[in-house]
Amino acid sequence: MPLWPEDAKPRLLLFVNLFTREGRLPPEQETVLQNLIEAMACSRLARPQVVVRVAPGDLPAIGERLAGLRGFAVELLGADSHQRRLPLLRDILLDSAVAVAAAHQEAASPLPPYALYINADICLPPYAFDLVAQQVMQTAWGQASADRPGWLPAESLILNRRDRHPATPSAPGASQLHWHPGYDCFAFPLALLPHLQLGETCVGLPPIGALLALNLLVLSKRVLLIDELFLSWHRGSDRQWNTAEQQGAMAANWDAAAAAFRQLTRHDPRVLAQLPFVGFEKRLAAFSYRSLATAFATKSSAPP
Repeated sequence: MPLWPEDAKPRLLLFVNLFTREGRLPPEQETVLQNLIEAMACSRLARPQVVVRVAPGDLPAIGERLAGLRGFAVELLGADSHQRRLPLLRDILLDSAVAVAAAHQEAASPLPPYALYINADICLPPYAFDLVAQQVMQTAWGQASADRPGWLPAESLILNRRDRHPATPSAPGASQLHWHPGYDCFAFPLALLPHLQLGETCVGLPPIGALLALNLLVLSKRVLLIDELFLSWHRGSDRQWNTAEQQGAMAANWDAAAAAFRQLTRHDPRVLAQLPFVGFEKRLAAFSYRSLATAFATKSSAPP
């Protein structure tokens, strides 16, 4: 007998961009995929589906690799990213036929469908989908009570990763988990997708995590940052963007993200004093309205 009736489980669509190297998934991508396959198989509280957005040149190899895997769908990236080395974030998340179909199918469901986004180098544990499903159910049914007056359940989630550091000579049998300040795993109502303002910001360079976090802070009733649990970890090199050759591209990405945030906030700098910042996305918000950055930094009570 199932743990939870199938039609009562929340629909979760996870979006990720995978790519090939020399005609096949590189090892770090294969690890991400294997963990997604395991998380899909282990889920008992959700109806998860993975939407893999790929460039046209990667479609044959990735399509063949995912053939026969239940719950996986392959779609082309948005047209503006077909020839880009680093795709635009909006071309991964927006204009998905799978998302449109899911929104239509779940229109009458008591639990709204949710979108999840992970960077291409982020691995999820087997319990990831069920933890998000529990949060979705709490959001749908939770309410304030006498002992929790004014309590508001989180509508969107930022799931911070932990970095696995290898064992040391002094402790050869134990790897360590280290806290990471960046954002690379998100969950939010699928209905928010058409309202995201992502502009020309590409993945693979800062500050995509901050921009997506700011979108959720503006568009959601409440955002919960979970950074005390082991909910995701990183695979591969995490500092490829931090080189002299990438400085110009990174500066352009910051400008693109700032333009997207200004569009999101309708060019109204008063939002800087109103948003309930949860972490380092405050830096992008201040950067977006540079002329007010000094005053904002001295008067804001948001965490550093």
